[in-house]
Amino acid sequence: MTPSQRLKEIILKAEQIIEDFEIDESKIEEYNDESGEDLSVEQLRKMFKQAIVNYIDINSKVEYKGDTHIPLGSSKLYGLPHLPDSIDFPEDQVFFAQINLSDIAECDANNVFPNKGIIYFFGDYYGDGACFTYYYDGPIDTLKIKEYPKSEYLEASSISLFMKNNRLEPIEFSRYSGGVSFDFTMAGCDNDPIIDIAEKLEKVLKKKLGNDISDPTYDCYLLGSPTFWQEEEEDFDPDTSKLVFCIGYEDGNYNYFVNAENGIVNTDEVFVQDGFDSYAIYSGT
Repeated sequence: MTPSQRLKEIILKAEQIIEDFEIDESKIEEYNDESGEDLSVEQLRKMFKQAIVNYIDINSKVEYKGDTHIPLGSSKLYGLPHLPDSIDFPEDQVFFAQINLSDIAECDANNVFPNKGIIYFFGDYYGDGACFTYYYDGPIDTLKIKEYPKSEYLEASSISLFMKNNRLEPIEFSRYSGGVSFDFTMAGCDNDPIIDIAEKLEKVLKKKLGNDISDPTYDCYLLGSPTFWQEEEEDFDPDTSKLVFCIGYEDGNYNYFVNAENGIVNTDEVFVQDGFDSYAIYSGT
């Protein structure tokens, strides 16, 4: 069984456990009375199933002296991006990561990403502006290490401080990097009666699936659930948005999303040469 097949099997088992789970309807009635909503048992089951998500841990252990010490196109955090001539280093942005998708294909259970190519993540230094993402599927040997461009908005001292505090880290993916989590905070469970149901369900999932249900080990990961600190989950809809990347930054996290339809990403439409359609939300503590 491949890692992807194993992850799909865990997701299916978790969804069946949710389907068989006996939901206390009095708790739903209590929730509806308090909120003025008309939540049904089946709607709640759907929310719980949406809270079962595949994630990919980003485990970076080794620091290198610079980008000339690692192969072009390698998966890595920070340092300088390895870009083709068709993609410019965006001004006023800091570079977070490049991911070689062939490294993670076996851990992407729902085939959200293309199975090859490189994706790049840039972010606003101050956490309050636009963020840029790119997808490249071309020859690796034409990539070039690109320096930070001159910027009127972002001072050279700020770039130097960012690179000093966030040194280049090659990423080590393995067949064990993929996991499955149950995050009921992303299922709209922000009310005590529903949280009570979710916590009981979580105990059942962990009892029946053991370590097959887990959370990302690090504060940097692909897919999974976003990390929000200021209740931004109230505006998050898993039917229309899919997290693709989360990274800890300063006193919070950058969350990068792509559009989805009924929770499914149209990979061919989202990931196009020299770009991909995404948006980012920074959530600070």
